[in-house]
Amino acid sequence: MAKALVFDTHSGKQCTVSQDLVQRLENASWVTSRQTTWSEGDSLFTQAQVDTLIYFPPRHPKRGTLDHIQAKQVLEAAAQAGIGHAIVISSAEVYGPRPHNIGFLPETRPRTYSGKNAVSRQWIALEEIAEGAFSGAKLTLLRPAPVLMPSGNTYFSRLFGGGLSGTLPGHDPSLQLLSPQDWIEAICLATQKSTGGIYNVAPDGVIPLRKALKMTRTRRLPAPKPLQGLVRRQHADQLDFVRYAWTVSNQKIKREWGFKPQHTTIEALGQFATQHKRGSAFLPDAVDFDDYGLDKGYVEAYRRTLFQFLRHIYWRIEHTGIENIPSEGRAVLTGVHRGFMPLDAVTTFLLIVTERQLYARFLIHPTLIKLPFQFNFMTKLGGMIACQENADYVLNHDDVLGIYP
Repeated sequence: MAKALVFDTHSGKQCTVSQDLVQRLENASWVTSRQTTWSEGDSLFTQAQVDTLIYFPPRHPKRGTLDHIQAKQVLEAAAQAGIGHAIVISSAEVYGPRPHNIGFLPETRPRTYSGKNAVSRQWIALEEIAEGAFSGAKLTLLRPAPVLMPSGNTYFSRLFGGGLSGTLPGHDPSLQLLSPQDWIEAICLATQKSTGGIYNVAPDGVIPLRKALKMTRTRRLPAPKPLQGLVRRQHADQLDFVRYAWTVSNQKIKREWGFKPQHTTIEALGQFATQHKRGSAFLPDAVDFDDYGLDKGYVEAYRRTLFQFLRHIYWRIEHTGIENIPSEGRAVLTGVHRGFMPLDAVTTFLLIVTERQLYARFLIHPTLIKLPFQFNFMTKLGGMIACQENADYVLNHDDVLGIYP
C-alpha cells in the first residue's frame, strides 16, 4: 500500500484543498496519507517513511508570489530522503497569456514560449526546481486551470468573489474554471496512476470573462493595465490572464488516467457563486459557449449595422457563386487579401452568415488581437490563430475553414 505525504504550508481556510485531499485519500483502500508543513523539520521525510510526496508550493498571502527558496529546500530534502514519487502542484499559468496562444495548449508546448510574463516565470522556476531535485526519480507536474475556492486567496477566486473587479477594456477572453472536486480527483489519480510527466488538469467547456462576471454578480471596472498596476497588491502581469486566452487541453489526462471532469466551467463557477456569495448564480442565456470565442449575438449586431453600411453603401459588394458553399460538411474557402483596409475576410464571413446562415472560421494572424477592442472584434467573429491545430479543429467539426493569406 502506498503512503503519501501532503505537504502544504498554508493554514486555516487557505489549505482547504489539501485538507479535503487528505480526507479523500484516507478513504481510499490503495493509499494512506497525512498532512504536514515544513515546521516539522526536514527529517520528517525519513521519519514518516513515505513513498509519495504531494507538494503544494507556498505562496505569499497578499502578493501571490511563490517562495522558491522553501520549495528548493523541501524538494531537495524529499529527494535525498529517497521519496520515489513527487507530485508537484504547478499551474496552467505556466504557459503564459499571449496573443500567439493557439488555444487548448498541449503539455508539449515549450515553457520558453510563455514570454516575459512575471507570473508565468514564477511557475517555470518552480517546475525547474522540481526537475532539478527529482532528476533521477519519478516526478509528476500537475498544471490545473484556475481552481475556484470560496475561501481562497488566488487571483481568480478574488476576481469572481468580490463585488467589483478590475478588467482590461476591449478584452473578453474565454476562460476555463476548475471545480475543487475535479481538482482533488485529478491529484488522487496522479497518486494512483501516474508514471511521471506533465499533465494539464482542466474542465470541459469555457465561458467568456464578461459572462462569468455577470454570472457571479460581479461588476467590472475596465481600466488600463498601467493604471491598475498602481493600486494592485499583486503583480500587474496577473491582468494579462484576463487579457488573452490561455485555455489548455485536457486530452492527455483523459486518455492516460481516465480523468472525467464531473463539472463544466459553468457548473464550477455556479457552485463557487452559490457557496461564496450565499445566493444562486445568475445563469447566462447561453450555456454552451464556443471554445474559441465566437459570439453569434455579437455577429448579428455587426451584420445588421456596420456590414449593411459596408455592403450597400461604402463598397457596394457584388457576389456570385456563394450558393456553391456546402450547407453541411467541411470545406475550405481561400482568397487573397486586397491591399488597404483588408476587411475582405470579415465582409466575406458576414456575407456567408447573411446568405447561407453558416459561420465560417477564418484563421488570423496574432497581431490582429493584440490591441483592445480589436481583440473582441476578431475573436467574437470567430477568428482563430492561424496554425495546423486550429485548421484541423475546424475541419474535424465539419465547418467551413477560411484562409486569406
